[in-house]
Amino acid sequence: RDPEMSRGLGDVYKRQVCVQGNCDCEVDQMVLDLPILNAAMLFDCGNHILYACHGHKVMPKLQKGDIYLQGHTHVPQAEWIDGILHLNPGSIALPKENSWHGYMLWEKECFVWKDFEGNIKETLQLGVD
Repeated sequence: RDPEMSRGLGDVYKRQVCVQGNCDCEVDQMVLDLPILNAAMLFDCGNHILYACHGHKVMPKLQKGDIYLQGHTHVPQAEWIDGILHLNPGSIALPKENSWHGYMLWEKECFVWKDFEGNIKETLQLGVD
């Protein structure tokens, strides 16, 4: 909820995609520069879609190969479950289960998890065995 915390990400801050969390409200939006009240976002990734939401509600019907991005647990995740890639960026402010303070970057077919100092913690390149 600290607007300065996200700005500490530098250029990444300008390209953030946010969805509304279970504790986010209109008052929070009033102090932030980027939209945080989207319930979900859908991205066309060619052969699959990426569905981003907070994750505290029922997961939508997705097809094998699609990506489900949620952050509700605050625990970094990259796991294939029933043919669907489940991703979680973790949390900058409130990481859980002994995970690091961090975030996830997405560029084309690559996902990179970094700690708040910018150190790479994990990577996932789609389409590479």
